[in-house]
Amino acid sequence: MAANQAQLLMLLNQVNMLENQMKQSAVVPNMAMNQSSLNPNLLKLVAQMQAKGSKQQSSQDKSKFKVKRENENPQMAKVLAALTGVASPDDKPSRGKCIWVTGLPESFQDTDKLVNVFGNFGNVRKVVYSDKKTDGALIEMDDSRGSVKAVAIMNNKKVDGQAIKVSFTSIDRAGIKPSDSKSKDIRQAKENWRFSGNKDGKFRRICLSRLRDLTSSVMVTNIPEGKTDQLKKHIIEAGYTVKSMEGSKRPVDESKPKSGYTMAIVELASIEEAIDAVANLHNSWPKKFGTKNKDRFENERGLNFSFMGNKKEQKPKA
Repeated sequence: MAANQAQLLMLLNQVNMLENQMKQSAVVPNMAMNQSSLNPNLLKLVAQMQAKGSKQQSSQDKSKFKVKRENENPQMAKVLAALTGVASPDDKPSRGKCIWVTGLPESFQDTDKLVNVFGNFGNVRKVVYSDKKTDGALIEMDDSRGSVKAVAIMNNKKVDGQAIKVSFTSIDRAGIKPSDSKSKDIRQAKENWRFSGNKDGKFRRICLSRLRDLTSSVMVTNIPEGKTDQLKKHIIEAGYTVKSMEGSKRPVDESKPKSGYTMAIVELASIEEAIDAVANLHNSWPKKFGTKNKDRFENERGLNFSFMGNKKEQKPKA
């Protein structure tokens, strides 16, 4: 027992000495590359203490030698992490604007479908496919909040019968090689974005706050007045099961001019079917609907298919 305690104290002293040396010589960025110049017993001691420390020390030993994390020298923590290869429990994965999507079936290795799905969480800027992993894609969002929402909601969801993995990455900008004809930069097609360029806009905040998990229902907007029956037929002909459909319950404000367009909430057979419908039918437009609606920028807009999240439970008033 005494030998273990002595080893731990020796280890901490050596780490302190190493830290001071690195500060003086300003070689901290290269510490992981200069391990060969360290005391040869240091790495051995680290490995021994990792294997034996937690099992052989009594609770009294732990309280005596354990350094409280809140008082821990952050530089020492980095040194230990570099030597042992073990990240601190406090370390969190970097969350940039990009996300990795892997496990994509061949039918979903399609830029338009990925933009239609992930565009619900923020505007998609680029979709870049991986040469090494053919079932993967790097998706760059215009805001890190969108990437966080996408990971939280879409990870492990099934598309075309296959569960996908959606994870964080520290990459903040996706690059596209000149020879890459499959990947796509959507920044030049902003007319397809769901949200305006204002990242803090009220409409975006409301949409994202309502997206908690997913349901089997989708919201369809930009429907010409009197065409809801044709919308239902359009969805069924695309291969989906319409379990129910209801129109807007918002009171009509007679003081405002009518837009000529309405919305509907469509319940489908499953969450997987809802994802598929958003991927395939967003921005579609049946011929019988007539001329497409144009926005204020004179861009033509098709039907807008969006995810519906679970409603937040209202706490009963006391």
